Amino acid sequence: MLSLSGPLRRPLEPKESHAVCLVDATGRRREVRRIAHTAEAVETCLANGMSLSEALDRAREAADEGRDKTVPMLARKGRASYLGERSVGHQDPGATSVALLVAAAAETLS
Repeated sequence: MLSLSGPLRRPLEPKESHAVCLVDATGRRREVRRIAHTAEAVETCLANGMSLSEALDRAREAADEGRDKTVPMLARKGRASYLGERSVGHQDPGATSVALLVAAAAETLS
């Protein structure tokens, strides 16, 4: 069976050189978690008999939905938090980045 979370997690395993990156207050940690959750979801779909193409399409849909759900949210962390109420109505950049990564993976690997 194809395993996606292994290659994605290996660079994220807590090693001394990566520990700072994993607890960085700039928000990187959230994107790392989003990517890891996406890989786990794709693996679960594959384990349940879906084709890689179907699993990646579902991941793309979920990532897009998650990105879109950030639009009405008030930013509380990162640079967007400096905007206060003006951050409402804009996509979260991290969620947008993850959605683009998932879409690229789905297009390339399908």
